Amino acid sequence: MIRIAIVEDDGRDAEALRQYIDRYAADSGAAFGRARFSDGTDIVMNYKPSYDIILPDIQRNILYGTETAERIRKSDKTVISIFVTNTAQHVLKGGHCQRTTLARFVTNMAQYALKGYAADALDFLLKPVPHFAFSQQLKRSIERLEHGRADFVAFPTEGGVAKLELARIVFIEIFKHRITAHTKGAGYGLSGTMNNWEGKLKEKGFSRCNNRCLLNLARVKAVRGNEAAVGKYALAVSRPRGKAFIAAFTERAGRGYISV
Repeated sequence: MIRIAIVEDDGRDAEALRQYIDRYAADSGAAFGRARFSDGTDIVMNYKPSYDIILPDIQRNILYGTETAERIRKSDKTVISIFVTNTAQHVLKGGHCQRTTLARFVTNMAQYALKGYAADALDFLLKPVPHFAFSQQLKRSIERLEHGRADFVAFPTEGGVAKLELARIVFIEIFKHRITAHTKGAGYGLSGTMNNWEGKLKEKGFSRCNNRCLLNLARVKAVRGNEAAVGKYALAVSRPRGKAFIAAFTERAGRGYISV
């Protein structure tokens, strides 16, 4: 099931989007779950990465759609955002101010585009949203979801839930009873046990090199003696874990490991 969040305070616009989703479901056979929020503050508060697609209206009274998407992006790296705006409705209205209005529209859209880029938005839809344009964007969103679905895992963390792309994780480590997923730029505290994480991620290309570390094999550059070179780290390969780890690394890499 594809889960969609509509962030829209106008009942008629929200209902139009709901009908478009239902129509697309009937035509394609896809299953959708829908939720509506009147403002960005409603969805951002206590947000959990339970949605695949969000449709935020850019011009909200309290929290702008672009800001909504940016805040959500901090904890959900994979959700797809498609902005909706009614800015175009004001173009060509105003008589002699037509050029000023058009210039303001172009400026606003440029600003929205920059903010949309920061929030990694897929695209924009202008109100009144035509069904064809909506269905095309929904199709693109679903294609992106299907392409990237196997590339991330939702992690329960000490502070809630976060989605991490598997490719970003270098290794997972336990130290003083604290489990941390290390990425290139940050660390994420995890709940659970190392044995649980090993079981979940073994089929995703991860392997234990010792009791403390679970490595992303795609990040391992080489195994030299009793050490695994992972990015800037040299992590110990223990004797009990060494044989299984090297076998997993060799199978993943498709070639022999480096021995010195």
